[in-house]
Amino acid sequence: MDDLEAMLADIAKSDESSSLSPLADPVFTGICDNVDTIDLGLESLVNAVLFDSGDPPIAKVLNVTPQRVTRGEGERTCRVDVEAVTEANEFILIEVQLASFKDMNKRSLLYTQKHLDTHSKKGELLQDVIKAIPRIIVVNIVDFTVRKSGGGFHQVVEWTYREPPHEVAADPGIAVHHLQLPEFRKIDPDYSKPLHCWLSALCLAHEREKLLEEVVMANPDLKAYYDDNPGFKQFVDRHGLVSGDPKIREEFQLWLDEEKQLAKEFLQYGKEKEARGRADTYLEIALKAFQKARPGEDLSAIAQSLSDDGFPPDIIQTAREQVESER
Repeated sequence: MDDLEAMLADIAKSDESSSLSPLADPVFTGICDNVDTIDLGLESLVNAVLFDSGDPPIAKVLNVTPQRVTRGEGERTCRVDVEAVTEANEFILIEVQLASFKDMNKRSLLYTQKHLDTHSKKGELLQDVIKAIPRIIVVNIVDFTVRKSGGGFHQVVEWTYREPPHEVAADPGIAVHHLQLPEFRKIDPDYSKPLHCWLSALCLAHEREKLLEEVVMANPDLKAYYDDNPGFKQFVDRHGLVSGDPKIREEFQLWLDEEKQLAKEFLQYGKEKEARGRADTYLEIALKAFQKARPGEDLSAIAQSLSDDGFPPDIIQTAREQVESER
């Protein structure tokens, strides 16, 4: 419940802010709405991720498709699909996800499936289908911890052999990169690393409710990276333009309202689930107490003892009636 309550506090604070977080769905997709205006930015961001994990970089972004789909129950459906090219076609799925109630690995696998399917044609030979399978990379920028057991802020999930040595089973293959912002905030950024510059700027703008340009210009290391990296500069400048767009600001407010309602619903669900768990425990203990009574023994004394211990009257009555009906 702490994560959801913190989320509600952040959303309430954002209501009073004049700056739009670059990590908000409508803002991020607004920044990435056209390949001609964000190609260098996405190339820089994706390559910063790949450089950090020691993977080969992309050479050029060919197409950008923001996905603004109506969410289902408890489901955020905002992502940006990026088609890029190296020696072979690569599809990079970038998703900004701030809620903490998702199975990110299963979700990411689901997204990659459609790209695998589109490269197979009816009647095509299997070996030709396999050759045409692109390398697929998913980048999830998440404001919660996906992997609870630790291991750093950048977690890479791949299809590997279970038995040692744990080698990657398919190349080209599928890789999911979780960029866990809470874990990143625990470290001192190394501004010689591009990914640290990117995440520092995004976190600072989100937390301080500032434009990316403001936090970048206030930090000498980020300013130096801004001056030296055209892609980072493009993304930062785009955030400023998008934040002043009346349409995006309206979408941002609707998004805030929706996030607030969703967080409240999940908070209430969690409290109700916790209450049901306590009731089940009370009932189990009360049943055992009544079941231990000898045949013919008056159960009133046991009921009174349970009541003195704080057991709810309806639980006591339910347990007593169940035991009596079984005798």
